[in-house]
Amino acid sequence: MRLWCKPGQEKLLDAMRDTFGAQPLRVPDARVDVLCVLASVGKDACYFRGDLAPLLEGDIRFPEYLRSSSDVSSVFSTRSSALDAKVGLKLLEGFASGFGLNEMMPAVEAQVHKGASIWVDFDRVERRFIDVGLVARRLGNARLLRNPATEPFLRATEPAQMLIVDSVLTSKSFTMGFGTEASENADVDLGPIQEVVGNLETKVSAKRTSDTALKFEGERALTFAFTCKTVEVRGDGSLESFDENTQPRFLSGSPEDKPVPSMVASLQGVTVGARDAMVDLRDSGPAEAGASARDQESD
Repeated sequence: MRLWCKPGQEKLLDAMRDTFGAQPLRVPDARVDVLCVLASVGKDACYFRGDLAPLLEGDIRFPEYLRSSSDVSSVFSTRSSALDAKVGLKLLEGFASGFGLNEMMPAVEAQVHKGASIWVDFDRVERRFIDVGLVARRLGNARLLRNPATEPFLRATEPAQMLIVDSVLTSKSFTMGFGTEASENADVDLGPIQEVVGNLETKVSAKRTSDTALKFEGERALTFAFTCKTVEVRGDGSLESFDENTQPRFLSGSPEDKPVPSMVASLQGVTVGARDAMVDLRDSGPAEAGASARDQESD
């Protein structure tokens, strides 16, 4: 889904794109976390491949001290601007799907059809991120296992690009509101939406914050935007993004010491598809992760 505004026109999205360099997910997803792997194929296709550690040979672990988190709610204290019906419903459809609230959308659409616009906001936003340098050291001698999850990266022809998520923006809740400025006759009724949500077995609550706004809150945080680094993979599964320094170094400076090659990481930041798009993360079988994207490009 293409974003509905240019940089500088929407404070909420500017906080994601410019402050953190993050791309928004069309559907918030708890699986997308730091040190998970995505496969990028073609122009816009992106597939979830799972956590990094199980995809590597040997017993490579990433201890908790490599991960950090911070509360960045203040950056997201400004709600989005009022969105027209088409854009607002499309955006909300993705958020609702992530929280398991698809069935409330007809009730939301009924209010929009009365002439109301939509705005959204995130509450209690947390940023989780990794120390890229320390992670790079652990990946210096790593090699991918050969299994269905890594197959897209190891194909002889048209291999997928391997992406490692290095930061995520998460929240357990979001607020949806209706703006009635566009129509003097708009009369918003939140009751039907609350009733639908109350009957769902999703463990998501819907509480009024005003006569025209509802706050939805779940039990677990969902990722709604992320950043990632790219790793080049050789055909044998070793990681090309890490180069052995040709000049040896010595642990104690003694001539008798054996040289220990140092690994130089070159993890590069990358965006998934176009910068002005929300990422539509897909699930697929290993064979489909390349074929389906190629088929779409040929359509």
